[in-house]
Amino acid sequence: MTAAMAQDIARLREEVKRIDADLVSLLAERMSVVREIGQLKRASAMPIADPPREAAVVSHAARCARGEGLPENEVRELFWKIVALSRSEQHP
Repeated sequence: MTAAMAQDIARLREEVKRIDADLVSLLAERMSVVREIGQLKRASAMPIADPPREAAVVSHAARCARGEGLPENEVRELFWKIVALSRSEQHP
């Protein structure tokens, strides 16, 4: 590997690191919003879990993935985990 290639890899790794931090920040923002939704659900005596809505969220993510050329199944799996985390964030 040349020095230039090593520099390119280092630069790209820094870019990935920045993107990862952005993803975590967006996830934190999402959790803040779902906590608010949880408060409203509790105030309205609504159940926290909403399976049809959760499935719609995951389906939407899969369609977005397809549009971006990403593997739908892997994105679907990731979003099921995000939905589970979101559901747990809605409990007091």
